Amino acid sequence: MILEFLLAHAPNSPPLQDLAQEYGADPDRFEKESSFCVLCGLCVRYCAEVKKKNAVGFVECGARRKIRFIPEIAATECVKCKECFELCPTSYLQAAFVLTESLVLSGDPSPTALKK
Repeated sequence: MILEFLLAHAPNSPPLQDLAQEYGADPDRFEKESSFCVLCGLCVRYCAEVKKKNAVGFVECGARRKIRFIPEIAATECVKCKECFELCPTSYLQAAFVLTESLVLSGDPSPTALKK
């Protein structure tokens, strides 16, 4: 059931699909969510405990809980690092970073604008 719930949040995650197939989980048991984040917290812990930057964290509580980059920190730290991307089992983190990056750039489309 846990795998089925995780697949509802991240239906295109290869690691979750492999586990679902291995354990016979039904990927269509729950309605699909649009977040694709399974809220594992690997990125949050890595950034806080290993990198000591706190550039990514949880916001809200309960069913509204989400992962978000802190734009002021991410603009300077994440462009150089991106180590947490490899930890994400769903690739949600990369999409969230691109969104944060576009908000920080405020219309400047050059990828080097974050380095200023």
